[in-house]
Amino acid sequence: MVKDDVLKILMSSPETLISGQSIAKNINVSRTAVWKAISTLQKEGFLIEQVPNRGYIFHNTSTKISKSGIVQHLTNNVPVHIYDSLPSTNSFVLSKIDKFPENGTTIIALEQTGGRGRFNRPFLSPANSGVYMSVVLENSLPAGSVTLVTAATAVAVSKAIYDVLGIQCDIKWVNDLFLGDKKVCGILTEGITSLESHTISHLVVGIGLNTSSKGIAGISDIAASVGENDFNVNLLIANIIDNLLDLHEKLSSEDISFMDYYRSHSNVIGKIVFIRKLNRTDDAPLIPYEAINISDDGTLVVKSTDGKISKLSSGEVSLKFNR
Repeated sequence: MVKDDVLKILMSSPETLISGQSIAKNINVSRTAVWKAISTLQKEGFLIEQVPNRGYIFHNTSTKISKSGIVQHLTNNVPVHIYDSLPSTNSFVLSKIDKFPENGTTIIALEQTGGRGRFNRPFLSPANSGVYMSVVLENSLPAGSVTLVTAATAVAVSKAIYDVLGIQCDIKWVNDLFLGDKKVCGILTEGITSLESHTISHLVVGIGLNTSSKGIAGISDIAASVGENDFNVNLLIANIIDNLLDLHEKLSSEDISFMDYYRSHSNVIGKIVFIRKLNRTDDAPLIPYEAINISDDGTLVVKSTDGKISKLSSGEVSLKFNR
């Protein structure tokens, strides 16, 4: 498409004036076609400055999520689908996996009306305030590695945020990213079981990342945003996808070296944490432990008040005793 070709030329020389004539000549179209393509790109959220009688300047930020913007930055050639609104990207994919079976297929919603996290708790997902996406992963993983997918995703998102925005997030076991004491991202990994083999055929990894403080105004005491400064949201999404697929491939070959990053950026190791074990109600007591380490299998190594060492593979961890 002309639009994609124009975008590729502009992105190759950001913050540089490029004439419409040179773009037209490069891709063998008219200057009118170039102008129309740029108008479309501007509507999609690309910051392209038009300098009268001289040309165009591409500014390397993009505030609006677009397929063309993401694909231009992707290393992996994977399907990307964007919807204005979905109840939940994970629920959508789980119900239509036959339409999205390819490894790396990414579903993005500009808004979720029923976003959800672990324990089916609601995840606030207002329009144009975050990145709400699900990535399909074929389950080619060795036995035991499936439990590390959430940890791998946390590393993938954390690295993408740092590379694109220069912001370093902490990882709260097992599935959240924090800035200070406030949550910026939640991760939910779910599996699809094959009726024939009774094994998990695909994994669906849901990611909810706050990119605007406007969307979390009502919960600003517990949530934060990574997008207070201008940045290229499409580059961020592409980096998340590429990072996740890279770590998924490493997991497939039993390379778990990423766990060193996970541990080094943990905000629980060495601290007193309060844990509510799975299958307990929200009214169940929080039990204090000292978080000692995170094992290569993703379990949290803790010490109870009586000195007993144990490993937790699931549960809810809080850094604050608030009940």
